[in-house]
Amino acid sequence: MEKSVYQRNIKNVGAVRVSLQNLNQFKSIRLKVNDLESQWSLETFIDLKAGKSKLDTTIQLQGGWYSFDFEFLDEIEVKASEKIDHVGVGEVFLIAGQSNAQMEGPAPVDDRVVAALFDGGREGRPNFISLNTTEYKRWVWPSPPGTSFLGSLGDSLVSRLKVPVLFFNAAAGGTSTGDWWTSAVYNEPPYFYVDYMLHKFTFDLGLRGVLWMQGESNSVNPGYNATSEIYRDEVFYMVQKMRDTLDFQQLSWVISLTSWNKAGADPEAGIDPNPWELRKPTRDGQMLLVESDPDIFLGPDTDILEGLANSTLRSDGTHFTQEGFVLAGVLWNRALSDDYFTQSVPYTGKFFKSQEIENHKRDQKVVFKDWNLPLNCNWTALPKASEIDLPVSFSLTKDSPAEIVGDSIRLSGLEGIVGLVFGNNGNEEFNRLQDTLFYEVPKLIGTPIKISEPTDYVEGEVISLEAQCDAGQVFWRDSEGFETVNTSVDLIYLQQTQIFVFCRKESCVSTTGESFKLEGSECLNEEQNQFSREEYVVLDQMFKKIETLDKSDIIDLILKNNLQKKIYLHQSIDQKITLSFNRCKTE
Repeated sequence: MEKSVYQRNIKNVGAVRVSLQNLNQFKSIRLKVNDLESQWSLETFIDLKAGKSKLDTTIQLQGGWYSFDFEFLDEIEVKASEKIDHVGVGEVFLIAGQSNAQMEGPAPVDDRVVAALFDGGREGRPNFISLNTTEYKRWVWPSPPGTSFLGSLGDSLVSRLKVPVLFFNAAAGGTSTGDWWTSAVYNEPPYFYVDYMLHKFTFDLGLRGVLWMQGESNSVNPGYNATSEIYRDEVFYMVQKMRDTLDFQQLSWVISLTSWNKAGADPEAGIDPNPWELRKPTRDGQMLLVESDPDIFLGPDTDILEGLANSTLRSDGTHFTQEGFVLAGVLWNRALSDDYFTQSVPYTGKFFKSQEIENHKRDQKVVFKDWNLPLNCNWTALPKASEIDLPVSFSLTKDSPAEIVGDSIRLSGLEGIVGLVFGNNGNEEFNRLQDTLFYEVPKLIGTPIKISEPTDYVEGEVISLEAQCDAGQVFWRDSEGFETVNTSVDLIYLQQTQIFVFCRKESCVSTTGESFKLEGSECLNEEQNQFSREEYVVLDQMFKKIETLDKSDIIDLILKNNLQKKIYLHQSIDQKITLSFNRCKTE
């Protein structure tokens, strides 16, 4: 059907049902599927057996927005054609609850936000429309008006997930969990509409999950006496019934924290029909639901959208204004996080496999031999494909710590996961190809762990600074960036007696590391029995070489008071620097 949306699986693939009738006079069918976003297309032929009048099949497509062009042929000539302008593979949700989930809310902007139009429909089934359509009143089947927060949420999901979204809405105003439980037991409204949707649509289209926003009725009715346990049990009865109907025990529910009902509140008279003690059992019951099952997820806390009658967010103290519905959609979008789409398992429908479409195109084989992502910061050639028929292009997944220019790739120096996407656009002989290689980039800069840091120098004492790294090799350097490294020959340029220690593997970014300020005692009369701490400064710029790791180099230094000093600097091992001072002459 036009603008139907099929639930994708965790690999971003959905099975679109194709149902064909009155085929007796045709020998074959040419089907062309067009991706409306990328202009990619797939063309395939279906060979019809003699006397075949009906055909049910599925075609698997990645998440997206497509058109389907059918041409019906006899031996060679096209005898009839039909086109479906929009078919989606994306996300399908059912909304349930009470009036705030049922009322009319603002329309979305994106035409990929789709719902079922409440107008009787075709053969007793509603048609699908974009919720931004102005031709119809925006009523969402089976519970009009039903747009509620869906315009705001739909735009956010489509923008974020890059796939169309279909909403069904079975919410019913004024209903308690007891009403829903009773209707589920006897299959009466409002649960009857849920059951009807499951049988008429969900087996074909699939379903990501149920968004439950209810609680206002429970929290304002002390006579109902719905404890938190009763709330949990009455809703969970519906959860289990839906799962049994679909024969799918992982169907997800998302439960909002909803209890705000201040209709009739008179703050001047001190009247509050919905105090916290009445609301708390409802909210506790909603939390018990989330805690009772791994496939029941915590939704938004809609109670934070507070307001009394004629307020910005609540028109009468309970029901949302148009602005309130927009913010409710924002909260739902946050609740349906990336973690939800990763952890929830979608129901993808009962695939019709009476005859799978035969695709006469071939899949291209691409093999990358002996290539791994180089863990350095140099430009490196992208892998060369073997057994290649079509040119393969490369790109990176979002947030990959790397960049590609031309046929080369290099790391940015940050840790993370590099997703190297490769593929081609296909042609008349080969199917479109797209796949991703994932490489883990380890932490390139380790953290220095100080082992010792002396605070004072005593005359004649040898001072050692030691460090180790949780990753990489220990390096010591001065404030100008000149390093003492674990090599037989290297330059030391010590301009200040402030030395840094840091850890490094191959990396494209720098670090200042941990700083050790080297301060020594000034030579004074021993009778004073005290030391004043002065920084050492360089007498002149000197370059020295360390011939071996255990050989000391001497750099002449002078104190601020012009008393001569010498500092001995060498690396005995790669984690240690030793500094020794000549004994000061006393006056």
